Amino acid sequence: MNLSEDGVLSGTPTEAGTKTFTVTVNDDGVCEPSDSHEYTIIVSPAKSTVATVTSESYTVSTGGTGDETITNVAYGTTKADFIAAITKGESHESFDEALLHDTVVTGDKLVVTAEDGTTKVTYTVTVNPAKSTVATVTSESYIVSAAGTADEGITNVPYGTTKADFIAALTKGESHESFDETSLHDPVVSGDKLVVTAEDGTTKVTYTVIVNAATAPTVFTVNQPTSADNGVNDDGKSSVTVTWTDSTTAAVDHYEIVAKVGAAPGVSDTVAGETSITKGIQTAAFDWTAGENLYVGVVAVDANGLKTLCSGTTANVTVEADGHTASKSTVATVTSTSYTVSTAGTGDETITNVPYGTTKADFIAAITKGESHESFDEALLHDPVVTGDKIVVTAEDGTTKVTYTVSVNAAPPAPKNTVATVTSGSYIVSAGGTADETITNVPYGTTKSDFIAALTKGESHESFDEASLHDPVVSGDKIVVTAEDGTTKVTYTITVNSAPTAANASNNTVNLSTSNITAGGNITITAVGDRQEASGSIVGDERYIPNTWTSTESGKGGSFSFNGTSYNANYVTGTAGSYTITVNYKKQSWNGSSWVDVLGISDSKTENVTVNAVVPPNPEPTPVETTGSVVDDSGKSVQGIKAQVTTETDGTKTVAVKSHDAIVLRTPDGTVSPLTDISGLSFSTTGNTNVTLSSDGTIKVKDLANGTQSKINVTLDVGNGQKIVIGTIDVKVSESGAVSITSTLIDPYGIITDSVTGKIIDGANLTLYYANTDRNKANGKTPDTVVSLPIIDDFKPNKNENPQVSDASGAYGFMVFPNTDYYITVDKEGYDKYTSSTISVEQEIVKFDVKMNKSVPAPQNSSINPGTADFDKNIGKQADVNTTLTLNGNTLVSIANGDKILVNGTDYTITDDAVIIKKEYLAAQNTGTAALTFNFSGGNPQTLSITIKDTTPSSSGGSGGSGGLPSTPANIQLERISGQNRVDTAIAIAKAAYKDKVSNVILASSGDYPDALAGSVLAHKLKAPILLVGNSMEDREKVSAYLKENMNQAGNIYILGGNCAVDPDVEEKLEADGFKNIQRLGGKDRYETNAKINDMLAVKEGTPVIIVSGESYPDAISVSSAAAANQYPVLLVKKDEISDYVRKKISDIKPDKIYIIGLQGAVSDTVENQVVQTAGIDKSKVVRIGGTDRFQTSLNVAKYFSSDADIVCAASGNNFPDALAGSTYAANSNAPILLINTSLSNEENLFLQSLKLKEVTIFGGTGAVSKDVENDLSKITGK
Repeated sequence: MNLSEDGVLSGTPTEAGTKTFTVTVNDDGVCEPSDSHEYTIIVSPAKSTVATVTSESYTVSTGGTGDETITNVAYGTTKADFIAAITKGESHESFDEALLHDTVVTGDKLVVTAEDGTTKVTYTVTVNPAKSTVATVTSESYIVSAAGTADEGITNVPYGTTKADFIAALTKGESHESFDETSLHDPVVSGDKLVVTAEDGTTKVTYTVIVNAATAPTVFTVNQPTSADNGVNDDGKSSVTVTWTDSTTAAVDHYEIVAKVGAAPGVSDTVAGETSITKGIQTAAFDWTAGENLYVGVVAVDANGLKTLCSGTTANVTVEADGHTASKSTVATVTSTSYTVSTAGTGDETITNVPYGTTKADFIAAITKGESHESFDEALLHDPVVTGDKIVVTAEDGTTKVTYTVSVNAAPPAPKNTVATVTSGSYIVSAGGTADETITNVPYGTTKSDFIAALTKGESHESFDEASLHDPVVSGDKIVVTAEDGTTKVTYTITVNSAPTAANASNNTVNLSTSNITAGGNITITAVGDRQEASGSIVGDERYIPNTWTSTESGKGGSFSFNGTSYNANYVTGTAGSYTITVNYKKQSWNGSSWVDVLGISDSKTENVTVNAVVPPNPEPTPVETTGSVVDDSGKSVQGIKAQVTTETDGTKTVAVKSHDAIVLRTPDGTVSPLTDISGLSFSTTGNTNVTLSSDGTIKVKDLANGTQSKINVTLDVGNGQKIVIGTIDVKVSESGAVSITSTLIDPYGIITDSVTGKIIDGANLTLYYANTDRNKANGKTPDTVVSLPIIDDFKPNKNENPQVSDASGAYGFMVFPNTDYYITVDKEGYDKYTSSTISVEQEIVKFDVKMNKSVPAPQNSSINPGTADFDKNIGKQADVNTTLTLNGNTLVSIANGDKILVNGTDYTITDDAVIIKKEYLAAQNTGTAALTFNFSGGNPQTLSITIKDTTPSSSGGSGGSGGLPSTPANIQLERISGQNRVDTAIAIAKAAYKDKVSNVILASSGDYPDALAGSVLAHKLKAPILLVGNSMEDREKVSAYLKENMNQAGNIYILGGNCAVDPDVEEKLEADGFKNIQRLGGKDRYETNAKINDMLAVKEGTPVIIVSGESYPDAISVSSAAAANQYPVLLVKKDEISDYVRKKISDIKPDKIYIIGLQGAVSDTVENQVVQTAGIDKSKVVRIGGTDRFQTSLNVAKYFSSDADIVCAASGNNFPDALAGSTYAANSNAPILLINTSLSNEENLFLQSLKLKEVTIFGGTGAVSKDVENDLSKITGK
């Protein structure tokens, strides 16, 4: 959107639809908008010419022509999938799919039509070829099967073929195939598999590989090996030599020698150092242990590592003895780190300290040979070894021997048992295997000895520690069981069952239905035994149950029957007399499964009863008829009442009356009729009087004593559990017993009438609302909401509906809830809307009549023509001044010259619409301008401006002149207070208003008005200037300089508005300058700020209040000086609503008058009604002052509040700062502030001329109030 310099907001919608946008007007960039409005526009969409498509799946050309392409479409794509993969350029496009196959094929066409129905683009489709299902391979090197199945074979693969060579020798059936080689070894082996996948990704063929067997070398011959001394002294080895003939097979790479003692070697029995013998050498020699029978072979190894043992029987050879053998050792000793071995050096030694139970193997393992060549003879050893066993040690020489005799330590004593458990056939014993176990289900009262006797030890060697056991045992007792080893202990914690519950005979009771009865009557005996309904849970639980009963009256007695809850017996009385009833109980005990009688134990209870002889009944008292009346508010009887009075045996009176006689209401047409629906009625009274209402409508008032008066409230249930009093019945009984009865007429209807004629008004629309009171809020009632009332069918004329319409009698009626506050509004065409004051309802109905004022059409202004004239006092030129009236339905009331009223017939005459101002009157006026004000019965006054001059020549003998006042005013001061900008002007005004130092200063934003609108009243109260704070450092320094010069640091500074209005930096700067008493009066918005300012005023009850719009400044500025001078609080409101704060403030102040500044376009009638209702005053106490624009409103405010002012202040009406700052100056002089446009209007001119001015002050420079305006004022002031 674009905003032009002349305030026009425009833009081109970019999309269709209903669009809502908010226009917010900010003044000079401050935070709070000065005005905000929401607008809604409906943009009809233009028909699009877009006929394009896109796709994330296919390739779509974008040539911008009528013929485009869609390519890369997968083979086999269905028509539905094809369309689903295409995205329209715009949602309004349509597709013509008639030229598409299902499945789509190359050459298919899709025609796309734009929203406009004309633009079309044809997309030609190209479908990719189908993916191949071929998954075959061929090979020139191998044999590949081609059976056409999913399992094929590749054979004739040479042994040792590497994986890479294998793959390289295969040719794919089609280039798109892929190989899965994961199961191939390297080199490949038989059973390996190669999976070939076709281009379609689904078709697969698995090829199983068969590798040819390895090629064995041709037969080669191994000669008989030989052995000879290797020439190394005492190494125990000799040399072995083997020879062979080469294999003729070219594949043989090298040879390996294999050898094995006593048997033919395999290919893995290689001889160390003889595994890489180059082909052609044909001989090998190696050392081997002397004396061993060795079999020797030769292995041929090919390039692939294949090993082949020489053919035929492997030759063997006995390895030659070492030709250089040394003398053999004669050492035959042993040592041990575990046992004690003697070392006497004899042929018989000992090995002692051998642990009992040592095995033969462990024994040998614990012995270390003196030399490694020694040998052991273990034949004489037992397993385990025992004392006396022998081991013979033979030295290397084979001759030297030493016999070691073994001594085994004695066997250790057998270990003691660690079992510390118990079991029981009577109790439950836990077996958790821990040191803390439990014994539960121990009967209550079990003795210590019985408890121990019922336990069985886990082992006979266990011992019990019974020290912590009570006798009898109780829960929490512990028994400690110690095992045979004396160390292992288990503590068993005991849980004893609860004690059985004993029955208490003192709890047995007997109840008689009556103890005094007439002979022949029945007495119900109800007996209760202690715990009779208990369910046994523990063996030994007890209870009592009633069993039989007897009476001292002969032949009376019997048993009880149990009905599931109580034991009852029926005693049919016989002969009159006094008797004793005895009830017998039996005691029972629970045996674990049922209740059994406890023999020999019972209980009995007695009750006395009086049986009276039969007395013939007394005759019923005869009622006596009496009369009463239903009376209205004046006490006049409107209907008679018939009642029946009965004197009871105790002397009291009972009055019976029909509801249709006693409870009647006045209907809207004035007749009287009974209340037919009595279902919601009830009664309340004081004292002992008892009132009942039977279904047939009979009201009975009982227990009326002589010499008493009873007032009975008749209440109606209005729902929600609430009742309201609709009438009363008074019953009076004299000392002599005479009864009188009076009922009040129920008259709930209000009547709506014309306030002047008294005529009833039918068809008026009434609505009942909850009033805005603390009581309602505390009770959860939402103020200003429509009250939901219950429907009462026979409550005329509207069945209690809300809203409702007055009937032909002008009547209405609301049956409302008690203890609540209400107000009503009434609308009727031709009448002003009526809003009542608060109607408080307590316990009784309230009758509320309404008088409505006929609507008076807004008066039209009358006019006069011409509005100006000239008059010459020269006798020869004097003439009447004529003007013509256009009354527009009004009448001329008076013509005034200032405060002087012209006399009809003397000073002027009127004929029809023509008015003649007499020349005689004009000749008596001073020269200058005579402003004659024409006052009409309606509309605004009109002014006839007559310029009076005197052209009479001066006489030669005297001072001459006209004999009147000079033609220009004298001694009227004209002053302009201004500065370079609004900040400077405010400082200049402050200095002019307060010549001395000040104690208080008010700071407000120079950029926005809302927070300061109510500031003038506070400023005048505090005798404080209003300074404006700008955004620049220069402007702020100017304010700081003023404060330093004109207020000491103990003074008070009040900042109006939040941080958005006046920056916190300003506050910090002031504090840094030494000013400490700084208070910010700011809220979340202008309305909350306004509230905080008004709270500072301490307004007295009854003070008038001023209501102005908070959405613009002119009206508030216009009344600012008057409000300040009179200390009337200024309350800001929105056009159609008032805030909770304003409601509360009005309720607290209780103003006796309310001023509304501005017409309904600024402050609506809705707000006016809310204000009236909140204040609880009549509308006549409301004064609305307004005009066609801000300048007219300002003038009318000045006329109302300052009609006799001798000082006037003028400021620009096109901006707020100068007038705001000047409000305190004006208030100090009790002067109005006139808001001026670019020039003075004729009406402003006439108003100023009508005043007896002494001074006119202009606020602001010529950029605010022009030089032309100053010139106009100069003409008035003569300056």
